[in-house]
Amino acid sequence: MSQKSIVDVFTPACDLLQTARGPAVSLITALASKKVIGLYFSADWCGPCRAFTPRLVQFYNDLKARNADDFEIVFVSRDRSAASFVAYYSKMPWLAISYADNDVAAVLGDRYGVSGIPALVLLDANGVLATVKGRELVTGKPAAFPWGIAAVERAARALPPAAAKATCTPFATLPEI
Repeated sequence: MSQKSIVDVFTPACDLLQTARGPAVSLITALASKKVIGLYFSADWCGPCRAFTPRLVQFYNDLKARNADDFEIVFVSRDRSAASFVAYYSKMPWLAISYADNDVAAVLGDRYGVSGIPALVLLDANGVLATVKGRELVTGKPAAFPWGIAAVERAARALPPAAAKATCTPFATLPEI
């Protein structure tokens, strides 16, 4: 992957990101200064997703309380309807790709090898994949944070094999959006 910045991961298909409690923001403004970006692939209809989301929200809020401003999460919805997206996203404090831009979700999932949900893909500031094991890191190795890519890579390598087999809903069972 040879992006020049994280912005290149999303453009030209997506230039605005939704915020949890306000108007959409420029992707450039929202992500350009971040060192690590988590792409959170999830959906309201997915039981494991609904179980993991509150844990990720707590983790995110704890990081933000410690002034971890070099990290951001972007919700990449696999919801079946705009209403489901709105209801589920209302529980999240981070940014999101608009449901109207849901074709971007498939592109990002393919680009980073996401095969099931929930999945938290961690990227560096250039959009280069650090790990697809972000969910497992949040669950099993939260001490690896605040994040730096080297710490993420070390923590991902140190995960026990069972962490890699966490319950996920395979993309093959996902509905067409």
